[in-house]
Amino acid sequence: MKTPCPLRLACLTGLAVLVLAACSNEVRQSGELFPERSSASEIAADYREALKTWNEIRPRHYTMHFRYGAFTPVAGNWEVEVRDGRVVRRMHDGQPVPANRPAMTNMRMERFFELAAPATNADHPGPMRIFARFTRQGWVAEVRRTKNPASDLPMPKDLTWFYEIKSLTVHE
Repeated sequence: MKTPCPLRLACLTGLAVLVLAACSNEVRQSGELFPERSSASEIAADYREALKTWNEIRPRHYTMHFRYGAFTPVAGNWEVEVRDGRVVRRMHDGQPVPANRPAMTNMRMERFFELAAPATNADHPGPMRIFARFTRQGWVAEVRRTKNPASDLPMPKDLTWFYEIKSLTVHE
């Protein structure tokens, strides 16, 4: 049996990648984010626009890839598949998460919007501050809780956390 020539193999590989890309509608963050904002009113405007778009498109079936950072064993890279508003599959750092393990069972895009909502009040003087960024396609791209630099109150570092949504794939 003859081995295929490298050019033919490269063409077949490229074709396979195109076919796989056409099977889902994946949206990536780069170039599609609203600018990073620091004022509560600008964050609130981006939040309202992204939430309105999400509510208009609200896909029935999608998969999110995100990174969760916190002082916890469940920090790391996550893949969560949502169908009809329910999390149906979870992967943590490439490993399936058993159904009886509660980690990330509610991590739908609606939950990310709930976490991002306090960012619309980013000017408050408390010890913690929520920041969020959104995509023009209508989903949360990042939400994080950090120490408020304007606050003099002490705060342990293990109270901070972040979610960075790397991609959202809508399945047809």
